[in-house]
Amino acid sequence: MATPVGILTVSDKCSRGQALDTSGPALRRLLEETTTGSGSGQQRWAVVASLVVPDDRALISQTVRDWCATTRSPGEPQCRLVIITGGTGISPTDVTVEAISPLFTKQLPSLATAMVVGSLQITPMAALSQVAAGVIGETIVVAVPGSKKGSVENLQQILGVLPHAVDTAMAHSGTRHLHSSSGQPIDSSQKPPPLALCGCSRPDEDQGTLHVAEAGLSKDLDGSVARRARKSPYPMIPVDEALRLVLSHMPELPAVELPLRDIREGQIIAADVIAHEDVPGYPAAVMDGYAVIAADGPGTYTVRGSTTAGGATATAGSHGPLRSGEVVRVATGAPIPLGADAVVMVEDTQLIELLEGNSEEESAIKILESGRVAPGQHIRAVGHDLRKGSVVVAAGSA
Repeated sequence: MATPVGILTVSDKCSRGQALDTSGPALRRLLEETTTGSGSGQQRWAVVASLVVPDDRALISQTVRDWCATTRSPGEPQCRLVIITGGTGISPTDVTVEAISPLFTKQLPSLATAMVVGSLQITPMAALSQVAAGVIGETIVVAVPGSKKGSVENLQQILGVLPHAVDTAMAHSGTRHLHSSSGQPIDSSQKPPPLALCGCSRPDEDQGTLHVAEAGLSKDLDGSVARRARKSPYPMIPVDEALRLVLSHMPELPAVELPLRDIREGQIIAADVIAHEDVPGYPAAVMDGYAVIAADGPGTYTVRGSTTAGGATATAGSHGPLRSGEVVRVATGAPIPLGADAVVMVEDTQLIELLEGNSEEESAIKILESGRVAPGQHIRAVGHDLRKGSVVVAAGSA
């Protein structure tokens, strides 16, 4: 007997007739061309409901709820599998997962993970999809991407386990009969074979102490669950050791040269970045004020000119070294003129006279007693921030 399936396409454009639904028909073809098992145990899929709805949370929720309701026949849901395609992205209009998640009576995160892991082998864009899976009542519900290619690829990752999932969701009396090797319920009057335990020597009511079976890989899902190994063939190892093993099998990526503007978060520096020059490359003022000869001390001085942080270093010494009785006005970061060895902050000076015919420039200032400075005061020496040949960024930095 065929298993009834519902396919719901969620798309604003398709619902308005502005685009053609390609994912819904593609999923139908995939299901109807797929069979599992053989003989009397053969299982087929039959699409009994299909619909296109807009990205409307309430409408999506109501449609899925109706398809999962027990209205097809007494005690049986209308659809035992519902596949929703579309609305699983990360844009504000993608609301499929938000619409169906509150309806789940059981979450099936591993089923969703299987879809993502498989799809990531095909395209990294799968990481941006909100695929989801769960049980609503007795119906398996799966949400896949809205593209034709993405919807089919995601469903293909789990198609092999869906028949078992559907049967299990309906198993009111337990699932043991679903796992027997013959497909028939296990006869409880027969003495079961010894089972492999989890590794502990736990007494059993009927058989006393059971011995742990030899470790081995689990059998295929189509085989008997009862007879599968209970002890992992893989020994537990420390996290550090596991990480070492993983990293030892990762290929080393080749180093590439990139402009600073193209470097992105997560990239690793392959080699030390070395400074090719001193920073600053000249003695620089650390504040606005006047470059002076510290030994001159307080008093009235002639202002010989000015320099700014953007000015050429030669400007400060264009008229020869600074002489006693002279000062040069400097801005923060400006080069210190030759002959000067300190900076007096502007707050410790007083304007005496402006240049003739220029109301913006001073010709003389007075350094107050509070402006007495020592050699080197308020000056950043050459290489203060970064010395030539030093490491700017170390290899391995992110």
